Amino acid sequence: MIYFSAVVPERGTSMVDENEQYGEMIRQAIKATPDATVPIGLDAVHSVLMPGDPAPLQELVGRLLLPQPGGYMTGSLDLPPVTEIGVGAAYVLCADDSALARPGTEFAARLGVDPLVIPGTHMTMLTRPDTVAEALLSA
Repeated sequence: MIYFSAVVPERGTSMVDENEQYGEMIRQAIKATPDATVPIGLDAVHSVLMPGDPAPLQELVGRLLLPQPGGYMTGSLDLPPVTEIGVGAAYVLCADDSALARPGTEFAARLGVDPLVIPGTHMTMLTRPDTVAEALLSA
């Protein structure tokens, strides 16, 4: 299993509990929507998901993003990491990913692996697919 700049929550911990500041923003967003989702605004695309990428690309991605289910972020699972049940894992981390609740190195460590660090932001899969493909193949 390959994790790509992903949150790997501690056992029994929800994503919103990984970072107090992120958690509060997410909880407020969920409360403000009638369907308990977390909308992702263009400001988040500019400042967190794709900082430094061309504005037209940021705007295109911003228009295509859908609200995320809040329950996915507030719920937790009491399951061991995949590596503890015999599934091999790798973690690919974008060097400039500022969207994660904690440093990606911490999430990789929870799997017992060192991250394979590649250049780019959280949305590098869209902006540098060739780099991501090479990393996934080497992982």
